[in-house]
Amino acid sequence: MGNLSCRTDQTEGKNYQIIGVDYDYADVLELEFVAGRNFSRDFPTDEKALVLSETAVRQMGFKDAASAVGEQVNYWTKSCRSSAW
Repeated sequence: MGNLSCRTDQTEGKNYQIIGVDYDYADVLELEFVAGRNFSRDFPTDEKALVLSETAVRQMGFKDAASAVGEQVNYWTKSCRSSAW
């Protein structure tokens, strides 16, 4: 999978790197989720899901990680649901 860049508001100049990963990525890196959950094979819709860092959550204007969970994030012509770590 390739990397995609996402800019939520061009006037603010914030760029986000979107990296395609597999289901084991968070476990291998031992990421700890502060809200939401990791990708799961039990949820086919996870193919269109995102995991956001706490920095991305703040920069995107969410109150906190929990408020970002399940929200739609649009980039280019794609829409994804978010989970935060």
